[in-house]
Amino acid sequence: MARASADSVPKLMDQRLVAALQCDGRLTAEHAAQVLGLSSATVRRRLHALGADGTVRVVVSPVARPRAGGSAGALFLRIRVLRGKLDTIVAALAAREDIPFIDVTTAGDEIFAVARTEPGSRDPLVFRQLPSA
Repeated sequence: MARASADSVPKLMDQRLVAALQCDGRLTAEHAAQVLGLSSATVRRRLHALGADGTVRVVVSPVARPRAGGSAGALFLRIRVLRGKLDTIVAALAAREDIPFIDVTTAGDEIFAVARTEPGSRDPLVFRQLPSA
């Protein structure tokens, strides 16, 4: 596996900006600038650059709504991936509407994800699809 170059590691300012967006995806540049102690122009410029190169993508995820009076839930998944299968599994998870979050470890052998589900249900993703992958 190739080592990450210095250019591929986000700068501290960008990391702080991404962390702020993770807390509030609707964060305005002005509020981010105030919280982070930066100028609004700098925040706007960094947000544009991070979005333009695909480093950051802010998406709207629908709120999990319970069906038939039940309660909505989430599964936190930790998936160990066989060599050479990472890209395929990440792409398949990213295509699912019930997976709002995916993260790959720096070693590239594990995926962390969140799956929206109904408590007590035997989700086919977890009990059928992932074990076979």
